[in-house]
Amino acid sequence: MASIVGEIVADVKSTEPNDERSLVESAKHDPAALAELYRQHYSAVAGYVHRRVSDRDEANGIVSDVFLEMVRGIKRYRHRGVPFRIWLYRLATAQLSRWARRRHRWAMKQLREAAVNEAGDNLEPSLDRETMDMVLSTLPHRLQTVVVLHYVEGMSVADIARVTESPTGTVKSRLSEGRALMRDRLKKRGF
Repeated sequence: MASIVGEIVADVKSTEPNDERSLVESAKHDPAALAELYRQHYSAVAGYVHRRVSDRDEANGIVSDVFLEMVRGIKRYRHRGVPFRIWLYRLATAQLSRWARRRHRWAMKQLREAAVNEAGDNLEPSLDRETMDMVLSTLPHRLQTVVVLHYVEGMSVADIARVTESPTGTVKSRLSEGRALMRDRLKKRGF
């Protein structure tokens, strides 16, 4: 009976934020601890990526790359006052940055083609998720990141600063710049 109580107490403690450090340290050599980190953080990271990438297959590939990078880099992770979750968001942001650079040129081309096609139409364009995603993907990645982390993920400016490793003033500036660029690009499309 005492061992069952001990296991229950150990399970409860392993979910406490203060115990995250020991779980991360264990994950460096214990596959079960690594799997636990994956289970604890998968939903948040996958949600972040899926809200940024509308194509499900592409998003799933990016999420896989993030956790593969986690497995490869866990031994180099050092707790320096930054929660493990923030480190994972950094990995996800780096993967999204790679994806965004590839997608940026494609999106700009699509917007130019759409502008040419809509110039001949008398119909008022409708603002849908695809249009928003396309306009968002035309922003420089540094702006995309802060806009999505703030407005979609609901992160505070301070948390975004930690994820991007930027001063809070820079984050505020990028949010302002991102909003202005999106507003201009949507205005050019008739919204």
